[in-house]
Amino acid sequence: MRATKRRAQGQENIFKMAAKRVCMSRDTQNPAANPNMAADEGRDVEQLSTSKSSGDVSARARALLAHFQRGTTVLGLQIALQILQLLECLNIAMQGRQQTISGLLAAVNVAKSAILKLRNDESFNSLIHSTNHMTSKYHLNAIEVPQLRRIPKRIDDGAAESFHPATVGDYYRPQYFELLDTVSVHLTQRFDQEGIQRYEKLEQVLLTGSGMDSIAQYKEIDPLLLKAQLTILSNTQAHNDVLIRENPSVFATRGRRPFAGRTSIRAQEVSRMPLPVQAHILRILKSTETGPTVYCLEGEENYGVGSLKRGKEGWEKE
Repeated sequence: MRATKRRAQGQENIFKMAAKRVCMSRDTQNPAANPNMAADEGRDVEQLSTSKSSGDVSARARALLAHFQRGTTVLGLQIALQILQLLECLNIAMQGRQQTISGLLAAVNVAKSAILKLRNDESFNSLIHSTNHMTSKYHLNAIEVPQLRRIPKRIDDGAAESFHPATVGDYYRPQYFELLDTVSVHLTQRFDQEGIQRYEKLEQVLLTGSGMDSIAQYKEIDPLLLKAQLTILSNTQAHNDVLIRENPSVFATRGRRPFAGRTSIRAQEVSRMPLPVQAHILRILKSTETGPTVYCLEGEENYGVGSLKRGKEGWEKE
């Protein structure tokens, strides 16, 4: 009795493990985490084959096994993986901590161009060839054209014969192209909106100081004051870049103690630090006898600056 129960539980676990790995709600959300999503189907079919013979899960295992043994399922996974990988790259680019609206729109255009490059016969034929190879490798059913559905006599006047694709390519190629067009159209509709265009104009005002006319509708913003502030900020940033570029001996340390684990730091990294720290760095850089060391406590937004003195072998800790 107990042995039978343990055997049934083992078959249940095999079924859950197979279904969990190929579940579309998991793999299609993050295709980058499982780039071999379609290739895993062969191993899942083998596990489902072992769990379909007996037990409470036999009916569900047989249904899943019949579905995953179809060549059309493999083709669908291949197409989904190809498109979702591009969209995942776009998603990563959009979630960058330093991403701008103009950069976001540029990433969308790159994704649309990549999708457009897939819209050709060579790309589709490559998918068909890859699917046929996989079905042959794992002994799955080949891709088939669905059976012809007869038109009901009540709406068929017999004036013309209904068209039915004769080959797999003729049947699935239009659907593949339609899917690519749908993805491209939805990207255009989502990011070609008036609100995003307005945000981009406001962003250009802050980054370049151009397009001041776009803030006229915001009564709480003083255009003259904003223009003066942007000019001061731009001049300060340019001054910082020149000073740091002329004084490359900038060091950063990370750890609980200052000067622990000294490594070089670039001007871009200094520019992202709090303004008081930048000002302290600039004051040190103006001195000919000392060089700066920037350090932060590990895991905390706590920056500090320590001085170095020029020695015989370079900069040394004071």
